[in-house]
Amino acid sequence: MHSRKAFLALGAAATATAVASGCGGDDDDKEAREARAAADLEIVRFVLRVERVEVAFWEQVSERGVLDDLGAGALAEAIARNERRHLESMEGWTRRLEGDGGEAVKTDFGSVFAAGAKEVVATGATLENLSAAAYLGQLNRIQDRNLLAAMLGIHSVEGRQAAAVNRLAGRGFSLGTGDLGGALPTGAFAEPMTMADVRRELQRYTVRS
Repeated sequence: MHSRKAFLALGAAATATAVASGCGGDDDDKEAREARAAADLEIVRFVLRVERVEVAFWEQVSERGVLDDLGAGALAEAIARNERRHLESMEGWTRRLEGDGGEAVKTDFGSVFAAGAKEVVATGATLENLSAAAYLGQLNRIQDRNLLAAMLGIHSVEGRQAAAVNRLAGRGFSLGTGDLGGALPTGAFAEPMTMADVRRELQRYTVRS
């Protein structure tokens, strides 16, 4: 009898321990999920800033017809459309991650457009190089596989657009110069850029509110 009581007591204790452990595990899993979502949201907010600058630039290029005389009006329209889709995709991810899209961006490309089509194309090429490097710098930090897939797709398009605009700018497929000025990297692997470096580069096109 005593053995049976001891056995039942041990069984009850083991069950209670398992339940308690399971509850703790759920809490830990929830915290881990929230931490992963917070990390991804930071990345999404970062690339949203890049995309907002790109959208502002390429939509102005398209609307003003700056590249029409170069036979590249359709290219400008296509890039503007692509950047808008990229922006919408990342805005969708902020909602999915239950966050907001971060700060609004006010841009100023007045001096670029005043300098003429050549400067507009050069700026467009630099922005595309910057965007590709910005996405590349975050790919290994992304937690959600679906977000990774989305950003890989965008990174690929940004790189192809960069090649096209660099060629239009007369840079051909020259090697990079370390200042976002070339169509190809200076080695076998593209160089990523950190958030801090990208933000610093974007400052020349943005205005503090």
